[in-house]
Amino acid sequence: MNASPSTVGRTPQVAPLNQSSSFTAHLKTLERTLPLRSRYGNLIGGKWVEPVKGGYFDNVSPTTGQVICQIPRSQAEDVEKAIDATTRPRTPGVVLPSPTAPVPGP
Repeated sequence: MNASPSTVGRTPQVAPLNQSSSFTAHLKTLERTLPLRSRYGNLIGGKWVEPVKGGYFDNVSPTTGQVICQIPRSQAEDVEKAIDATTRPRTPGVVLPSPTAPVPGP
């Protein structure tokens, strides 16, 4: 499919998204039914682990602009820990923790 010379290099016009009242009501329902922690760590070796350098950033909802939770600002050291964990033998029957399970720590 070839573009006509009049459309080359032009950004297509997109109509603004209007959020319906039913969609807004649906979002409020989701907020009540999806329990989230205020902060997450890295899931390494089947355990939630704080980032090595302790950095976090806000995970912002694109629909509401509200902060949903904080997630790790992982660095190379965190990646190395994750890679090291994958080379260790797994214990049979180990179940990974739920993302909504309490986070140990302060």
